[in-house]
Amino acid sequence: MAARHRHRLHLWCVAAALVAAGGSCQRPDGARFLGKIEPGVVPDRFRVSDDARHVAFVAEQADKQWVAFDGRRGKAYDAVGNLLIANSGHLAYVATRGGRQFVVRDTVETGPYDAVGQLLLGRDNDRLSYPARKAGRSMMVTDGKVIGEYDEVSFPTLDPAGQRLAYLARTGGHWSVVLDGQPEADFEEVNPPYFAGGGRHLAYTARRESLWFAVVDGNVGNGYQSIRSPILVNAEGTHQAYIGVSDKRMFVVRDEKASRPYDLVLRIAALADLSLLAYAAKSGDSWVVVADESELGKYRLVYEVTPLADGHVAFLASLGDSWRLVTDAEVGRASYFGLGEMVVSPDRLRFAFMAERAGRQHAVVDGSDGPPYDAVSRLEFSPDSRRLGYAAQRGAKWTVVVDGSEGPWYDAVVESPRFFSADSRHYAYGAAQGRKRVLVIDGAEQPSEYDGIRQVTLSEPGIVRFVALREDSLFSVTRRVK
Repeated sequence: MAARHRHRLHLWCVAAALVAAGGSCQRPDGARFLGKIEPGVVPDRFRVSDDARHVAFVAEQADKQWVAFDGRRGKAYDAVGNLLIANSGHLAYVATRGGRQFVVRDTVETGPYDAVGQLLLGRDNDRLSYPARKAGRSMMVTDGKVIGEYDEVSFPTLDPAGQRLAYLARTGGHWSVVLDGQPEADFEEVNPPYFAGGGRHLAYTARRESLWFAVVDGNVGNGYQSIRSPILVNAEGTHQAYIGVSDKRMFVVRDEKASRPYDLVLRIAALADLSLLAYAAKSGDSWVVVADESELGKYRLVYEVTPLADGHVAFLASLGDSWRLVTDAEVGRASYFGLGEMVVSPDRLRFAFMAERAGRQHAVVDGSDGPPYDAVSRLEFSPDSRRLGYAAQRGAKWTVVVDGSEGPWYDAVVESPRFFSADSRHYAYGAAQGRKRVLVIDGAEQPSEYDGIRQVTLSEPGIVRFVALREDSLFSVTRRVK
């Protein structure tokens, strides 16, 4: 269904691996020195903070590993893993020495433990939580203090604000979800909890005897033989939806009221307030698209059902040997033979997707085809929903297309969290041309050149920040946008 990926979006866009080049280099304008790349750096353990202000990496030599953080080298251990950086400038990782494990926060060790699980470090605060095991008991630890002891602890999770902690705990033969230190109801089996409804509500599925239940904020729903989808919850917690299975038939359950049965239901798509639900369901040999319990038509296959804020539903349907865009029940004229994921604007009034026809790829925006390229990827709407950007390839070269206009062409485009600034006025990205790496702002190449660029961010108004590599030196570079 999806077209073959051919894009060349580099994480670093560096000419060689991260190896020290030796010598000194010129500090870029508006840059803060973050230290040097050391010999023996482990490439898959290189971390940049979300705001591109901090860098940490693991290096190894002579059977020892250590962490370098903003140019400061830490203590050597037998092994180092689970490396995290918070925007606040704090660091955490798990270190092994003599067969025992320690949690290191900045430079302070906690432990030893027999084993340490997943670390959770608040992105914008200093809270550090993790499960650990010691002397045959499992425990949950927050900021170095044991907040609960159990027979087993697993799957800790934080809400998006990093303030609320939930995890699974087993005592004897019973499992429960513990939220902010308080256990909820006991079950025989529980799936990992997660925060839904914009991070305001805790949801999970759990089993008692032969039945599974959807649980939201401690409230247990009706029982089914299984529950197949994530539980959707609105911000107020007044509505929820999920897929339940009984007697080999699937039901869409909305506020604990089940739809008619289907042979198969794909994932539920919904507006954030759950005022409009839409999904693809199979009955017999045909697929139907259902929106608020109304069936919009029968198709051979259905892909990417997307409800929009104006009450319409867009999706891609297979008619014979090709795919068509369908809005409600109106079938578009264009035929496609390869598809990418449908991207929806923040206001949920616009949509875009990559489609392939005659061996060329297009960005299809609100039902209209863009120009053909050899490859199209990374479609992104601006926060105000008015602008669209994406990466496009022609031959061996890449560009970024914004508002229908192509930027300069390069050998590669650096993969970063997003193109657009928070106010939607600007966009920026890194690019590679031969051995040089450059920053592009609003379609204009900036004059400075680097050996590597990573994590281009525009989270502050009028500010572009990124991590740059020059020879063996790392910098956090800030550029003001006019």
